[in-house]
Formats: sequence, structure tokens, C-alpha cells
Amino acid sequence: MTAPRLRDRIQYSRVFLFFLIKVSGTHSLHYIYTALSKPVGLPGIHEFTAMGLLDKRMIDYFDSENQVKVPKQEWMRERLPADYWDKGTQSRKSKQQWFKVNIGILMERMRQNESDTPHVLQWMHGCEGETQPDGTLKFVQGMDMYSYDGDDFLSFDGKNEVWVAPTPQALPTKRTWDGVQVLKEYTKGYLENECIDWLSKFLYPWFPLLTHKTGTGVTGWALPSCHLIGQFMQPGLPQHHSSVIPCTT
Repeated sequence: MTAPRLRDRIQYSRVFLFFLIKVSGTHSLHYIYTALSKPVGLPGIHEFTAMGLLDKRMIDYFDSENQVKVPKQEWMRERLPADYWDKGTQSRKSKQQWFKVNIGILMERMRQNESDTPHVLQWMHGCEGETQPDGTLKFVQGMDMYSYDGDDFLSFDGKNEVWVAPTPQALPTKRTWDGVQVLKEYTKGYLENECIDWLSKFLYPWFPLLTHKTGTGVTGWALPSCHLIGQFMQPGLPQHHSSVIPCTT
């Protein structure tokens, strides 16, 4: 594969920036994960990258070379404690492994096992909220979608609570995920509620940071819940379908 063609595939996520266009009173929070099936040896292109975008501006970043989630805005560095970044790093490392497994599964499904061509798997998800007169954010729309080699592969229809498969190769995954009610409920709940909560906290400094009470009564930092991953790793549900739970940071 030529370098321009590979870059075209990786830059496919720019198409989804249509979801991120900011209009008056509307704000967005999105995350983009990009994985390659093999290293390509091109400057600035890593086997795995992840980034968070607030109103189209990058706020955090992780790649497979440096293996650390880092802030890309000074206010993120100042406001969020060290354990937020430590836990975020571990979350991104887990996703890196998930992508490595699943891109192999997709290559097998596409009969590309012997291919020397690098393949690209992307996951993009997030939400938009509109500012209300009282200063709160109201959910406008969410997105949770996957692409493979620059083509749409799977997306979540929040209104009907089903996964949409535009290609036959995605049907096995759609059927599996449609059969897991708690996954659909979690995805919808994350997009419409948790994502909006994080968007509010990132936008407005006077909003309290997401915290929880520990067993000792000490208030600590709480990342978005990832506990569903463990629940899904059970007999009868393939592990490679189970671990794609939107634990987003």
C-alpha cells in the first residue's frame, strides 16, 4: 500500500468531523481510536493512537510508541489530578490490546490473513450538547461507530437501540451485540448522559469534577465505569465481542 493511500485510510476519521461542527450554544466531546494491523514505519503514524476532542480541539492523546495518556491543553493538566492520567493510561493500553485482537479477527473474517497490506480499524464515539438558559447542557445527538479500511463497518442507532451493519462482514458482530441488552443500554446511557456530564465538566470550570466517596469517606477521583467489561466475559459470549464497552477516557 502506498503511503498516500494509507494516510487516506487513517485520515478517514476527518469525515466524522462533520459531527463535531460547533454552532452557537452547541458543544461536543468525541474520542477517536485508530489501530493498524502492523507497523508501517512512517513518521507520525503509530500502530495505535487515541485522542479526545472537545469542540474539535484535541484535549488528550495516547499512542503505542509513548504508551502514556497526556493532556494536550494546559487547563487539562492543571485541573485533573495525576491519578486521572494514570488510570486513563491503563484504559488506553487495554483498548490497544482489544484493537490488536479484533483487527486480527476482522482480517480473518475478510480472508486477509496472508495480506501484507496494513489494515485500519477505527472507533469513534461521543456526544453533542446544547447550552440551556440555566447553563446546563441538553443532549442533542451521539455517535458510536466503527470503520474498517476507511469503510463504515458498524454504528449504534440510539433511537431504536440497535447496531447497524452496512456491510455483510459486520453482520456477525451486529447479531451478537444486538443480543446483549445491557450493552445497548450502556451505550445509549453513556452517549446521552455520562458523555454529556463529562462535556459539562470539561467546559465549565465551576462544575464539580466527577468524584466518588471511597470506603473511608475520602472523596477521590472517579473515571467512567469500566465494570461492564468483566460482566461480558462469560461463557456463551465470545471474548472478542465482549470487551468493546465504551469506557472512554
